[in-house]
Amino acid sequence: MSLRFHRYSSTFRWSEEDASRIYVYGLGNAGRFIANSLARQELRPPTTFLVHSNRRIEQFVEKNGEVEIIEDDVSYVSDGFDIEVVESPPIYESSGSKCHNLKTLALTRPVEFDIELDSNKEHSYSNYNYQSHSYGDLTTFSGHHSAFNCAWDNHLQTVRSGTIPRRINTTDIRVLERELATSIQHPIKNLVIATKPEFVIHALQQLKRRLRPDSTILFVQMQKVVGLMEDVNKRVFPDPSSRPNYLLGLPYHTIWSKEQRSNAMMTNADIMSDLTAQYSRSLLFDHPYSGLHKPVGHLLLGPVIKDRPNERAEEYAKREGSTRYMLSVLLGATPLGTQIIDHEWSLFCRLRDTAINAAVHPLGIMYDCVDGEILQGSDRQAHVRRLLREACRVVRADCPRLTYDHLERHLGRYIICTADNINPMMTSLVVGSSTSIDVGRSSSLILTSTFGT
Repeated sequence: MSLRFHRYSSTFRWSEEDASRIYVYGLGNAGRFIANSLARQELRPPTTFLVHSNRRIEQFVEKNGEVEIIEDDVSYVSDGFDIEVVESPPIYESSGSKCHNLKTLALTRPVEFDIELDSNKEHSYSNYNYQSHSYGDLTTFSGHHSAFNCAWDNHLQTVRSGTIPRRINTTDIRVLERELATSIQHPIKNLVIATKPEFVIHALQQLKRRLRPDSTILFVQMQKVVGLMEDVNKRVFPDPSSRPNYLLGLPYHTIWSKEQRSNAMMTNADIMSDLTAQYSRSLLFDHPYSGLHKPVGHLLLGPVIKDRPNERAEEYAKREGSTRYMLSVLLGATPLGTQIIDHEWSLFCRLRDTAINAAVHPLGIMYDCVDGEILQGSDRQAHVRRLLREACRVVRADCPRLTYDHLERHLGRYIICTADNINPMMTSLVVGSSTSIDVGRSSSLILTSTFGT
């Protein structure tokens, strides 16, 4: 039976495997940190990376499927991940050349899990209080790891969930025709979109056929651009009845790649030239499964987006219920520092961060510097203030509380946290991709009426 039939079949039922699996699209800093954090739980969910190229499969095997996050010189290595190459056009352009992508690499041995279930006497999700009225306060996971709920049955809870050790090598890689590789892919119940905002539409167009109305999509890094959700609805999920449930995640973690650290520590100031040279030698993304992290931060999760016309309260409550497994897993991943917030605070943070990025990222390119050097000298400070005032006038249309004084204070904290970082717009410019500013220009800034409480 084809996946397309599954998607629209009224008798469709999620398998236990598909209901509990978390898919992570994006191998950037946020994607690998989230996957590593999920795997560091005592009770971990099955997790699959969705990647865009066969080269990522080869690199994954070279690393024995391990993802490394380094915090204060302490290495946290997690394994037990699966990986898939998502469908892509048979002919696409890369670095000005046309490429023919007719074959797909796949691993022959998926990760096996040792799982034990027990009855859940409360018949509910006991990790946290999910009552709607509790959204006004920050709610954090208690840190208790004795059980989390079963993904497919509220009457059960998971008391043991761990991987069976495996070693992988190049002999485990199979070469498949694209059509065959696509036909054996499973439907997706839980999806984390951790790619840059400018790639979100393309990613979801690739994955749309594998998503259902009761699937949950967590959009990460959405604080970098406001207005993208309307574009997703218009171009990918125009029919509200078949649209998956959306959660917005705002990560406030300082994460950087080994390439970013090596560039930030260069003795010369010509960062753009060095990035270009690395890209020409295919070294810019040479460590996709390793990253560095400052061990302080949090992930803010807003409520399920209300984007269904005339939706009744009981219908919204049902959609909330279908997202609870995803929330339960994220709240249990201690390194993420997950907190639940309400819609108003989520919108406030997104507008604030959009304004900050609109000022900081272009100036990093203009002055060819890391974030910490943007405020060096009176001319640069004046330039930042002009851009910030312009951005403030725009975002205050939707959030009057966002004053210029607040943005200026937050900008100072942002610069301190990311002082040694090369901002992502510089990398996007080097590789020739669109940026979050390009996405923002094509999206509406007025979200309150669309995503109202």
